[in-house]
Amino acid sequence: EPCCDLYKMGAAMGSLFSECKRCSALVDQCDLCPATVRQTDDDPLLRRLPGPRPHEYQPTNLSEAELLQHALRLSELEVANQGHLAGALMADPPVASSEGSPQEEALERARLREEQQAEYEESLRIDRERAAEKALRQKEEEERQRQESEELESKVKQAEAEEQAKKEKMTQILQEAQQMLPPEPAADEAILQFLIRTPDGRRLKRAFNSENTIGQVYAFVLIEGGEALQSRSFRLVETMPRRTYEDREQTLAAAGLKGQCTLLVEVTDDH
Repeated sequence: EPCCDLYKMGAAMGSLFSECKRCSALVDQCDLCPATVRQTDDDPLLRRLPGPRPHEYQPTNLSEAELLQHALRLSELEVANQGHLAGALMADPPVASSEGSPQEEALERARLREEQQAEYEESLRIDRERAAEKALRQKEEEERQRQESEELESKVKQAEAEEQAKKEKMTQILQEAQQMLPPEPAADEAILQFLIRTPDGRRLKRAFNSENTIGQVYAFVLIEGGEALQSRSFRLVETMPRRTYEDREQTLAAAGLKGQCTLLVEVTDDH
């Protein structure tokens, strides 16, 4: 009958120990029951408790005060056990591994390959642009040098052509002067002695007769004056009094020249 009293007392207190056999889950041995029955290993609550396996007891020969004391103790242990179980259930779930899944790793590798490929293509593009700019600059430099060479060659040819034309003109002038210059008159003829000073300080001497022209005197100066006068424009002047002789068709007599004649060669161009 004590066992029945324990059931009633536990139910009246609202305890979870209305079945006597559950006391063994929370106390090692309450000495309430004379017989023991080994619980099976399938009980999950027993597998959670440390220490040796508890036993089931049937209460006997205990006073009402002792039964109440044991019931209170069992209730406290039950509450503590429930708190332990609740804490275990509320524990933080296992933290997932920081390592990604194979699919994520494959995607990351693919992303890195795409970035590397993009960087490589960008580097190639920059190199191609630099090569194109270098080729363009080189082409422009070659074109500039070619134009400069052509211009220089053209200038050289032009200068050569001008020099050749100048020589041909001087040759023509000299030939015309030689054809125009009359032979020097004999000593018994009426003659005029000319002393002509050139810009470079030379003195040119020759005899003419009064029928010779001013142009023939110019021809003499061109022949004897050389290239220095053949390429220049000049005129013949008399200093005292100053007179110029530029009418090359006029005879010496008509120009008023006679006897000893001293003339100067006066250059008229800026060359």
